[in-house]
Amino acid sequence: MVLTAGLNPLGPLWLIAGQSLFIASGIIWAAILIPVQIKKARQARAFASAGSIPESYWRLCRLWLIWGTIATLLPLANLYFMVVKPN
Repeated sequence: MVLTAGLNPLGPLWLIAGQSLFIASGIIWAAILIPVQIKKARQARAFASAGSIPESYWRLCRLWLIWGTIATLLPLANLYFMVVKPN
């Protein structure tokens, strides 16, 4: 849409910030959250029969909570840049 509107995709600060935040959120998902989710699922299957939840599982939960919150807030900040378009 940027090209259709005749804008330079690397021009306005709001556009660069919005794209950067969106890309950063995707990187967090791909590099941290998806691997953590896979590890949690493997551990959950392992302790489903054992009955006790290991501390490593809770560490992964905290890690997922922190990075998941960040990955959610970044698109919200992106929304601000895309709507307000500050200079």
